[in-house]
Amino acid sequence: MRRAPDYAGLAELAIDQDHVATRAQLSKLGFSDERIATMIGHRHWVQLQRGVYLLSPGPATWRQVARAAQLAGGDVVALDAGSALTWWGVDGPEDDRVELVVAGPAGGPAPRGVVIHHPSRPISVRVRDGVRVVAIEDALLGFAASSRNRRQVEVAVESALLSRRTTERKIWQTIGRNSRRGVRGVALLRFVMDHRPNGKPSRSVLELELVDLIRASDLPLPQRNVEVVDGNGERREIDLCYLAQKGAIEADSRRWHSTASQQASDRRRQAALEAVGFAFVRVTWTDIFERPEWVIDQIRELLLRVVAA
Repeated sequence: MRRAPDYAGLAELAIDQDHVATRAQLSKLGFSDERIATMIGHRHWVQLQRGVYLLSPGPATWRQVARAAQLAGGDVVALDAGSALTWWGVDGPEDDRVELVVAGPAGGPAPRGVVIHHPSRPISVRVRDGVRVVAIEDALLGFAASSRNRRQVEVAVESALLSRRTTERKIWQTIGRNSRRGVRGVALLRFVMDHRPNGKPSRSVLELELVDLIRASDLPLPQRNVEVVDGNGERREIDLCYLAQKGAIEADSRRWHSTASQQASDRRRQAALEAVGFAFVRVTWTDIFERPEWVIDQIRELLLRVVAA
């Protein structure tokens, strides 16, 4: 007697897997090949890869496409490079392609419509949200190799560190293990790590652009996201800071400084720090790209300050 489809189990599977399932998973829930074909024929489901289906009509999201590709490849593949970083929730990658790395013995047909990398180095694979994905440190190295865009790699590194899913030490260990002939991406990732200012990770691309502008001038690099104490004993964080001169530089990005409440908080924080001797320069995207000389002049004035002991 044919088993009735388990629709409750299907609903749970759909929630757990972004509405993507394999034929084997559907078979375990009592869906026959004929029933699967009927659901596709009536456009209730969509085939994304060989034996992998979207359990809803309409176009698939990037996340659904990526999951389907990894499920189609099975234990042989894992999300790699920019795709792995996106899956981990790291900023930096800007395109929608799905990149996989061969992480096991060759198996069946490769997933369709994806970029397949064949590693020239050992890689570590994790499982996140039910998908095989390379570790963040290996993903950063793979992204540096496939992107070759310094700014994107900088954003990815800072975002990965800010997420606290990796550390500078782990990234440097990955660079060290792979510093040999034939491993792409090492030189770029090492350059990005070598040129990071002291302090906490950057919280915005504007901060990175500002640091780049300062680096290109004759000025020393400030510390980044430094905690200082105001007159009330409250800890306050400054985007970029020259502590000896009590010079504070704030990168007013849209993400962190655009709403009325954020701007009011900025004013309170600045007033509290000005009360203990800090001087501020606030920089926007317009300043960086339309009057960079003004930005450097303002920062130079901060460095000329003599702070009373």
